[in-house]
Amino acid sequence: MSERNEGGRPAKTLSYEQEVQLEALASVLTIEQIAHRFGMSRSTLSKIMAEDPEIRARFDMGKAKAIEEIGGKLMDKCRKGDTASIIFFLKTQAGWRETSKVELSGPAGGPVQTLDVSKLSDATLAEMLAVADAQKEDLPGD
Repeated sequence: MSERNEGGRPAKTLSYEQEVQLEALASVLTIEQIAHRFGMSRSTLSKIMAEDPEIRARFDMGKAKAIEEIGGKLMDKCRKGDTASIIFFLKTQAGWRETSKVELSGPAGGPVQTLDVSKLSDATLAEMLAVADAQKEDLPGD
């Protein structure tokens, strides 16, 4: 009985050195950038990590270490009263956001009055355009 040749390229793997590098690189690079550094596609590296929990754990640990380090520095700045850091933290971690609400009202707080120009005659529209053009000419800086 002979063994069948499955064909195709051999499966890519990471050397021990690359596994160690993966943890360090994960703190600053994306999966795609790391894959490129290792001479493979993002999907290949993702597949390797999906098939080997220890390699995935190294990647996750590298990310976690970076987040811990940078997060610590951010918290130090927040504790020292750095307003920009405090705002950034609250926006990203506490769901804060900046919004503007603009409300329009008509005379005496009533509804805004509108005009349905589709019901105006061509002559009336032309007269309104002439008035608007005349007012535009009176504006400073034009």
